Amino acid sequence: MAKAMKLIRKRLGLPMLSKDQESHPGVMGLRTPGYYIFSLHFRNCPMGFESMAAELNVEGVVSRRMTILEAFWEVAERYAAAAAEIARCRGLSLLIYFATDDTRRLRPIAKSKLSGFGRVVFGLEDDEVGHVYPQWREHELEEIENKSNKDMSPEALQMRSNMAIAEWWVMANSHWVLSHSGTSFSETAASWGLGPRGEMERIDVVHGFQHVATSFRRDWEKDSCTLIGAAMKEHAINCPNDQYYY
Repeated sequence: MAKAMKLIRKRLGLPMLSKDQESHPGVMGLRTPGYYIFSLHFRNCPMGFESMAAELNVEGVVSRRMTILEAFWEVAERYAAAAAEIARCRGLSLLIYFATDDTRRLRPIAKSKLSGFGRVVFGLEDDEVGHVYPQWREHELEEIENKSNKDMSPEALQMRSNMAIAEWWVMANSHWVLSHSGTSFSETAASWGLGPRGEMERIDVVHGFQHVATSFRRDWEKDSCTLIGAAMKEHAINCPNDQYYY
């Protein structure tokens, strides 16, 4: 994990953190003084990414997913603007991290739609993007290699699994996450980030147009019921992230 975080930081031009800033290498993900991180994740299920892709690309399922994707981009633009306002209020730069299994189709759209609000970045190279636990069967591995020349060796699969966990950790250490129904990747990351040891402020899950479920950070120092707009008290008071709703 530490090596992966160091590599991603280098790719994105983010400074390495000192021992005074980070207790162990990589433990803060991409959190960096001076930056507010708005992360987005969309699972588009392209063929060759995971064993379930064939089942998830039948006509009815794809139609439903495309409806969610359209709603996702609409919400993404709205909330990227809100994240930019929060960053300005706190005197920070906005970093927009986009994670997806479908880099070829969705990364250009993310750049096009969100670059006007902050710097849009991707931490992994195309050939590093993979499922944490894809559960491939032997004949599927051979079929993918024959059709796409994609490296499906045990070493390549393990590398992609490791990088998927690294990207999960980036999500877990973001300040605001936007996700959608049908994926546990970013939602489990938010479970850690919104907890006492993280600094995440909220996660929004898009279920469709005008249907977004929001979970806010709780005041873990006092009680687990009170919702607060930021992990740092001064930000929760002066520049909270609990006033933007779909």
